[in-house]
Amino acid sequence: PQGPQGLQGPAGADGAVGPVGPQGPQGEPGLTGPMGPAGPQGPAGADGAPGADGAVGPVGPQGPQGLQGEQGPAGADGAVGPQGPQGEPGPTYDAGSGIVINGTTIVNSGDADADPGNEFNISINLNGTILEITDGGGTISVDLSSLVSSPTGWQSGQINVPAAGDFGGQTAVQFPVVFDAPFAADPIVNVSLQTDSAALAAGTSLFVTAVSPTGFTAQATFPADANQVTINTNGAAGPYSAVVIVNGKPAISYYDDASKDLKYIAALDAAGTTWGTPVSVDTAGSVGKYLSLTVVNGKPAISYYDESNKHLKYVQASDASGTAWNAPITVDAANGTGKYTSLTVVNGKPAISYYDDANKDLKYVRALDADGAAWGAPVTVDASGSVGKYTSLSIINGKPAISYYDDTNKDLKYIQAGDADGTTWNTPVSVDTAGKVGKYASLAVVNGKPAISYYDDTNKDLKYVRANDADGNTWNAPVSVVTSGKVGEYTDLAVINGQPTISYYDDTNKAVQYVQATDGNGAAWSAPVYMAGADQKGTTSLAAVNGQPVMSYYDPAGTGLQFATPLAGAATINWIATAQ
Repeated sequence: PQGPQGLQGPAGADGAVGPVGPQGPQGEPGLTGPMGPAGPQGPAGADGAPGADGAVGPVGPQGPQGLQGEQGPAGADGAVGPQGPQGEPGPTYDAGSGIVINGTTIVNSGDADADPGNEFNISINLNGTILEITDGGGTISVDLSSLVSSPTGWQSGQINVPAAGDFGGQTAVQFPVVFDAPFAADPIVNVSLQTDSAALAAGTSLFVTAVSPTGFTAQATFPADANQVTINTNGAAGPYSAVVIVNGKPAISYYDDASKDLKYIAALDAAGTTWGTPVSVDTAGSVGKYLSLTVVNGKPAISYYDESNKHLKYVQASDASGTAWNAPITVDAANGTGKYTSLTVVNGKPAISYYDDANKDLKYVRALDADGAAWGAPVTVDASGSVGKYTSLSIINGKPAISYYDDTNKDLKYIQAGDADGTTWNTPVSVDTAGKVGKYASLAVVNGKPAISYYDDTNKDLKYVRANDADGNTWNAPVSVVTSGKVGEYTDLAVINGQPTISYYDDTNKAVQYVQATDGNGAAWSAPVYMAGADQKGTTSLAAVNGQPVMSYYDPAGTGLQFATPLAGAATINWIATAQ
């Protein structure tokens, strides 16, 4: 067999150097070295040829107008026109002894010549205290100023009534006058009315009720119902109604108690002078009580009560004017829901506050889309006793809020949501607890803070209250706005010309009226304005047209649904007092 390998021997000596091999390829270039210092500047080159002219720039703006120059010399007079035709000869008078002014008596007995052209046959004019008598012979001026302060003379003056229509229908509007100087005894006082309003001129009665040496009292009764329009002559139409401005014109939704239908009608002009044909919006059973009308996504929409099925319903028009309507939607099908509805747009989607009659609760529901085609689940807002009648829904400081009546405690209550959609709600606030108060409540924003009009059932008064803050956490003391008789049911609160305004029913006088604050907060109020007679109670609804309050209301005495605007027009009462 082969033996093991032996140890490696020592290395041999280096061999001879071989020939030089061929040159290898060129290597990569090295890095660039730093730039050397700049050389000295060379001599300037010769000037180049001039360039071509540039394009003309745009015209600058016109400068300010210079000062007006001096007026030029007057032009030459024009040629004299041809002589006009001779006028008809005037009447002739017998010659007499002239015009005699004896104290305050003017005697026309002719004059001394036979010229009929200078007889007293032109005019008498009172220019201030200067009596001007003009005839063919010229003008005689007599200063009567001394008579004004004379107890044995006469005095005259004017009473300006800038808004005479605001007194329409009142039976005793008193205008007291104090003489500049007293008479020795009771003078004879005559009064007359001056106005551009044909309705005021024809319908106003004016007379003097009291006279003394120091003054007198004039009494006026201005016409009522001058601007009243009967919308539906069916006496049963309109016990529930709401008026809003739709597409620039007044429109009214209402309940027709004869047909038991929900109806809608729109004016043909912006002032509400003429009206179109009523549209039957829902005719399925007895539908349309407790309604509320507003504009939703550019189209009129109505919330209302389905009395036959005892459900809450909603319907929106298919056009901006309300000519045609979509199919009604049942929003809450729980038994007994849907009375006292109030509809408004909450964060871009329609929402409704209403009363759950079965559970005696205040409820709220909001749509899932901008038109109200689908609705979310109803929310119980207040369940503490019997609460939720006479609801009024409004947006207060970016969140929905509701005023309503607490029937258990007979109080006016208010509640605001905790978010912009009305998903959660804060603790209710008792706004007025003095007696039986809070029916017919209406909520609006007045000068940045929530305010409510409502009925004081204990004292039979119209009341108003405004919050101390923008959310309605605390409230001021209520104000009794109208206290004469039984007044204040069916209120509706709106801000018109920057002032809170309330429409309501006057049960004592069987009339619908409105009253407006004299300031932007509602701290003080003017006298009520009579709008029209109404023999039976029904809702009043308030809106503004051309800065004036307008109202829909119910008059069942053979006329039904009505629309009224206050009688417009200014008047002046002229008077003269003469010593006896």
